[in-house]
Amino acid sequence: MSDFPRVSDIVSPWEDATWYDDVSRQRGNQVHNAIKCICKGLWIPRLRIHQGYVDSFQAWFDDMVEEVILVEESLESLNFGFRGTLDFLGKVRSRGRAIVDWKTSASASKKMIKLWKLRIGGGYTILAEENGYGPIEASFALMLNENGEKAKVVAEGELIDQAFFLRALDLWRYFE
Repeated sequence: MSDFPRVSDIVSPWEDATWYDDVSRQRGNQVHNAIKCICKGLWIPRLRIHQGYVDSFQAWFDDMVEEVILVEESLESLNFGFRGTLDFLGKVRSRGRAIVDWKTSASASKKMIKLWKLRIGGGYTILAEENGYGPIEASFALMLNENGEKAKVVAEGELIDQAFFLRALDLWRYFE
């Protein structure tokens, strides 16, 4: 992988450091690893602490996913000079070819949702399409439930998010 900035680096000036702590990072890593195994059809042991999030994802996955194309895959844009890791790219029932970003946050503020849209509707969509995985028909953040209830879509990417992301990339470069 190149030295290009990551999508997360590019949007980080607008993130609030209090959103993330060691506990949330550990939860996110454990849940993401379990989800990766589910998407690849691998067996996983039950998690001691965060199983509800995995159950929440499993219910959504079984009901909505028709095909897995990529899971936790790093891509880069040579045209725009950035890189990122997509949580999921696949065919989702009633949405078509979609980019999905898993979220284990307890809640989602308006600012968080805007940043998630920049990531998924902007950066990740550009990466997928430039690397031959388009056309992308949908992109969204999927909020997983700690109690195992079915996951919910909390942010949907729009075409305008690509323009906003590229502006953020320009600002990132200006200040670097």
